[in-house]
Amino acid sequence: MRLEHGLALAAYMQPEAYGLLQEAVAVASTPVQRGVIALSGARALGLSGRFDPAVGLCRQALAHAGVYPAELRERLEAELYCTGMVQATTVQEARRAVRDRRPGSSVLDLWRVTEAALGSLENHPAEATMALLRPVLERKSLAAEPGSLTWSVTALTLICNDELSTGIAQCEALIDVARPRGWVMLLTHASMFRSMALVRAGEISDAEADARLAFEHKLPVSPPAAMLWCLSFLVDALVESDDLSGAEAVLTAARQHGAPPEGALAGPLLLQARARLRLAQHRPEGALADARLAAARMAELGICHPVFGNWRAEAVEALAVLGDVTQAGVLAAEQVALSERLGTPGARGAALRVLARTSAEPIPLLEQAVQTLACSPARLEHTRALVALGAAQRRANRRADAGGPLRQALEQADRGGMQLLAGRAREELHALGARPRRSALSGPGALTPAEHRVARFAAEGYGNRAIAERLYVTQRTVETHLTHAFQKLDIASRGELAGALQPRAAAAGAVRA
Repeated sequence: MRLEHGLALAAYMQPEAYGLLQEAVAVASTPVQRGVIALSGARALGLSGRFDPAVGLCRQALAHAGVYPAELRERLEAELYCTGMVQATTVQEARRAVRDRRPGSSVLDLWRVTEAALGSLENHPAEATMALLRPVLERKSLAAEPGSLTWSVTALTLICNDELSTGIAQCEALIDVARPRGWVMLLTHASMFRSMALVRAGEISDAEADARLAFEHKLPVSPPAAMLWCLSFLVDALVESDDLSGAEAVLTAARQHGAPPEGALAGPLLLQARARLRLAQHRPEGALADARLAAARMAELGICHPVFGNWRAEAVEALAVLGDVTQAGVLAAEQVALSERLGTPGARGAALRVLARTSAEPIPLLEQAVQTLACSPARLEHTRALVALGAAQRRANRRADAGGPLRQALEQADRGGMQLLAGRAREELHALGARPRRSALSGPGALTPAEHRVARFAAEGYGNRAIAERLYVTQRTVETHLTHAFQKLDIASRGELAGALQPRAAAAGAVRA
């Protein structure tokens, strides 16, 4: 009874869950039952964002690990270390465990997840990280662990190493598990990490929908340390969609629910996102302060990954605006070195764009950045580099060259909902004397997968509430998607949807869940 009650409370993210789960472990009739109960409880607590209690429950059970089957012990250890790595107070314990593991001593692949994640955050080459994770993915080792934080940690590691399509596929596999069961915590985790990947892929409209779903589910019930993840991704999506007031509003809403602990892994992520917001608001001093604080938090956690810890990019831009080109150059060079070690085209191309911001001859660096990013899934970074290249060419009076990258940037930005970059590309094209279309895409082909899915249900006669229930999204998300769909389809009512969607009907089977 204690177990069921404790798990139910954890599922609804209630703080009293831990005490009941502790009691359930203590009164278990056999040692193995103790371990099984602790594992279930720790996973529920971890998903609900109560990281310290989850760690405590794992430790309580592992005190008796000598009598457990090897698979149970390794599952408890994986949960302990994947949960422990999200807090500064416990990350060193996870690092020691990975360092001390004897090769060949494990029967499951779960140790690979922790080792890959910790190594990646320390900026091990992406090739080495993927060598660790590839067997986990190929053997579908996580299929038996649907409630485990190892799923989230795997997705995060893939995204940071620009394996975006694989990371999205991992999230969608988890969504497929969560939806039919009504497993909101799992759906929230999968959606928020998919939003992280979609932002990097330049699919901002869909990223905002995923991040908002996670944020609105977590805001009333999650502790601040857990809410930071989806808040960071939502702020990023809103900034890139040029909704700066919306980004400020969600930051304000989150502050009303308490201050996060300083040692939270997602803390510097939010500071970096806020720095990007401040830059978009033309507040470089605030951006620089946030970037420097993010740097300090990253150092506490031992993180030097140039994608997860990209505070230098924001600091360089802020310093350049403020006129401190020397310090900006130092940080830009550090970003290039870290990105070369990581080895992904997305990181390397982005670092070259940052370095160009400090150079007296930026165009060759920007041309190299564009070329490097062209073969990367990091479409947001590619679009940024195209805008920067076109702008630099225009300023250098190479007007004939500038139009190409700016038009390509505008097309990509419009297609993915990157409205901040679309606006900058249009400004540069207007400065060239060009007359770009207000929107590079319209009609059914302009809809994002999520917009099309909502519009299709609406065309079939479902109301907003019914659509929200079928897709496990909020009604506000449905309303937002329909508003965007109406604008892109140039219609004014639901009755016009069926006809307006006809050209894309054959593609309905390819729509992302």
